[in-house]
Amino acid sequence: ILPLLVVYPTAFASLYVMRRKLLAAIHNLATPDRSSHRTILRTLTIQIMLPIVYIFAVSLWLLDLFGIVESTILRRIVVVITSLFALVTPLVNLYYLPPYRKCVFFPKNKLT
Repeated sequence: ILPLLVVYPTAFASLYVMRRKLLAAIHNLATPDRSSHRTILRTLTIQIMLPIVYIFAVSLWLLDLFGIVESTILRRIVVVITSLFALVTPLVNLYYLPPYRKCVFFPKNKLT
């Protein structure tokens, strides 16, 4: 519960400040560099936002802990939701970063 009340709000506030500074710095870059730096910043922002999933998982866990909702499925879903973070993080990289996307989804040499 401590991360939800202290760490995440602090991290998101600092993310907002750093993101604005980075966007201003990116705006001052040469045109060819802007696109790649914006892509990297967007990817990092999405990865930083992924722990929000834990808020949902902790909410479900608290519902079960306080006996508001009691369900075996609910207990198992909490574990699955927290495990999604490890699955989604590399998928974000593969999707949002063009070199990885080209390599994975559009390989030059197809195996036959």
